[in-house]
Amino acid sequence: MEKNDRRGTGMKIIDDFKQGEDEWNDWRAIRATASEYAKILTGTGKISGQREAYMRSCAISRRYKLPSWSGNGYTDRGHKLEPIARGLFQQANPDLEVKEVAAMEHEIGLCGGSPDGLIYRAGKLVSGLEIKCLN
Repeated sequence: MEKNDRRGTGMKIIDDFKQGEDEWNDWRAIRATASEYAKILTGTGKISGQREAYMRSCAISRRYKLPSWSGNGYTDRGHKLEPIARGLFQQANPDLEVKEVAAMEHEIGLCGGSPDGLIYRAGKLVSGLEIKCLN
């Protein structure tokens, strides 16, 4: 596991597995992830009604393996188009390098996310990349 402190944020890059693999699903199951953030706080900053159940699920998953979400037609389409979109982004921004990673997590490991890529300029991480493929 590559552990890099990101500008004092305490974020670590995880590259022991690939997104979608069993190990990635296990990693996601036990921590609050960016894609599930709305289950913790709403878009208006209020505590979500789903928060307790979601946090309980994360806690239970630390001890027991729960079924993982297998995706849907939208995510399947996104998985097919993400490499193309990443390549187009790279072509449009030749001074930047985009690297795929499995995930990033806070140094204490309770929260994290799986960006579609990390953007580097002159070898330094400058941003995450999140790709959305419209219908």
